[in-house]
Amino acid sequence: MRKWLQKIGLALVFVYATVAGFSALYFNYRVAQTRGFIYWVMFGEVEATIRGALWPYFTVAEYQTHQLSTDTSLSDSDWTALERVLPTLKKPTFDSADLDTGRAVLDGFTARTGHRLNAAELEAQLRFNQEILEWRAEASASIAASWQNGAATRTPRYVRLTEHLGKYPAFADDLQLINKVIDAAAKHEESMTINGQTVPVYRLGEMENPYRQAVAGYDTAIAGLLPK
Repeated sequence: MRKWLQKIGLALVFVYATVAGFSALYFNYRVAQTRGFIYWVMFGEVEATIRGALWPYFTVAEYQTHQLSTDTSLSDSDWTALERVLPTLKKPTFDSADLDTGRAVLDGFTARTGHRLNAAELEAQLRFNQEILEWRAEASASIAASWQNGAATRTPRYVRLTEHLGKYPAFADDLQLINKVIDAAAKHEESMTINGQTVPVYRLGEMENPYRQAVAGYDTAIAGLLPK
């Protein structure tokens, strides 16, 4: 019996060591990929050897990191479905039918990924969309103030949100456009061309309240969609 146990123990050690060897090769590749070639030349072999020797721990850790980075963000298709019911300028309210659709999207996400978004994860993603609506409301308020004052005027909240959204390249064109509208309002220019259409500048300064209604609608949406 003791000999069998010894053989089993040796077999397990052999399997563990074999996996550790292959793991060391994999972690060498990962270190070079994530830390750079120079770091890998200087320290990579030591780090990869340690990771390879402790491969069960580091394999689980990498898997959990991968799951966290890929499974907690709604996909483009999820957002496309959600945005049909989330508050907008044209549809600022959020009702029970919208709630059912939103929950169906989140249930589909869970079924696909095996991960149910917790309150913090979901709120972080929804609040970002709400911030965009709030920025538009503040932009409208700034346009109205510029028209009234005859000088470029930006609300403190507009400035803060602009600094925040300005970190995202996708918003660069929108930010530049609103700054041009604010300058036009300060000069009392009647209209300007936006996306090939002539738009009355003063009308853009009258959109604050509709946008604020949509912002408030987001609070209802978030309260309904957050996990209980």
